[in-house]
Formats: sequence, structure tokens, C-alpha cells
Amino acid sequence: MDQGAKTVLQLKTEIRNACWPSGEAENLVTSHNQIFQEALAEIAKWVDCEREDNVNVLDFEQTFYHSRMTIARAVRGIVDGIYTLADDSWSNAIHYDHVEWPELEVLARQRLVVDGVDALLPDLPLGFIPATADNDKPWGRSLAGKWALRHDKIYLYPWIDSEEKVVIEWRGLKTEWSDDDLINPDQDYKKAVKLYFQHAHERDYGDPQKAAIFKVGMPPGSGGFDQALGDLIWECRERTKIQDPAFLKAYHYLIVAATTAT
Repeated sequence: MDQGAKTVLQLKTEIRNACWPSGEAENLVTSHNQIFQEALAEIAKWVDCEREDNVNVLDFEQTFYHSRMTIARAVRGIVDGIYTLADDSWSNAIHYDHVEWPELEVLARQRLVVDGVDALLPDLPLGFIPATADNDKPWGRSLAGKWALRHDKIYLYPWIDSEEKVVIEWRGLKTEWSDDDLINPDQDYKKAVKLYFQHAHERDYGDPQKAAIFKVGMPPGSGGFDQALGDLIWECRERTKIQDPAFLKAYHYLIVAATTAT
């Protein structure tokens, strides 16, 4: 993962400090958090590039445990990779390989062998239970694993320990973000989120005229969220155009022709 990426919490903190340098009203924190969700979802709806390289970071407490597997809610898109982190370090990722169900369930039912000694886990009641440190593996963190999709859930085997997080990289239209999720670190993206945030705050709690200015700019059509969103759409299209193989091939031929002519 790009080490220049930014978490949702970092972005929210930067925007909050810029809008309220003296401090945000405590009674507005919850509603403002929802406005941030609106802003990120609105941008993802219109900017194709914001539906690529989604990164969900799930804390241990956000997962469940069942029959020697870790369970997480599936994403609504195409999963590109799943790995675990420990101690908040991005340098110690353990990547899990994708397999089909029920291969994963078969693996989870098998006896585990650690250091040449058979190790059987204690039986637990049927059904999912919240992940707890009581289910940490006695031999520590797994150095490899597999995952499978079944219905609306992602299953990982071996199950994760309480020191770990699950990271899901995927493509699709994202509608919910947690504070640890990674997002676009570019300044243009931050500008668009901030303008939407200011617009929605004035819309819900302030001056409707100011809300309109933050949305469409003053004069209309300049400087507001709509223009910032348009800039993101344009930048995305230009970036993906350059990466298009057909474009690169044609560009190569033009360079060769120009070089030959001189």
C-alpha cells in the first residue's frame, strides 16, 4: 500500500481544525461525522478513480470468530487482495490467498500441526461470536492464510489474533468508511471533501445562502464543491487516458515517427 496514503481520521481532523480552529461544538460531532460519510460517498459516486483501490481496515473488534475462522462483512465489489497487519505496522503484512468455499471450511476443520505437535482448539458453541483475545492462537500470529467469500461474508483461515487488523483491497462503489480506512491523500480531494462538509453544515445548521455558495461557488459555477468535483472527474479521466494501452501504443508510434523524421 502507498505509504503516502491518508486515513479517514487524519482527513477529518485536518478539515475540522481548519473549519473550527478554536474547537468544534461537541453536540455537532456525531452529525458532522455523518456529513463526512456523505461527502466521501458523493465523490465516489461521480469520480471513477475513487471506485478503484478502496482499502477497508478492520480492527480486531470489528470481526467475528466461528469454527477456527475469522469472519468479516463482504464488500460490494471485486476483492483484489486481503492481508493482515499487526501492531499498526504496514511493513509486516501477511497476505492471504483466495480459495473457493467450501475448501476453506475443510481446512478449518482439520487438525493444526505446530512445531510437530498436534494442536486442537477448544470447541465453541455454534454460531458467530465476537472476536476476543481468549481465542488467540497459542503459537502466535499465522505467517500464511487463505480466504473465501460466502454469501455476504468473508472468511479467513487461520483466524486472526487480537493484535491484528484485516485489510481488504477492492474495487467498487464504497458507501461507508471507518476512521482507519485509507483514502486519496491529494490536496484536490481534501478540497472537495472540505467544501462539501462546509456546504452540508450550513445546509443543516447555518445559513442556506452560505450553503449554496459552498456548493456552487460565487459567482455560481466557480469555486464551490461542484467545481472541485468536476476537477476530480477531469483529473481522473486524464490519468486513466494516459494509462490506456491503446493510447500508449499510439503515443509510442508518434514518438518513433517524430524521431525518424528528424
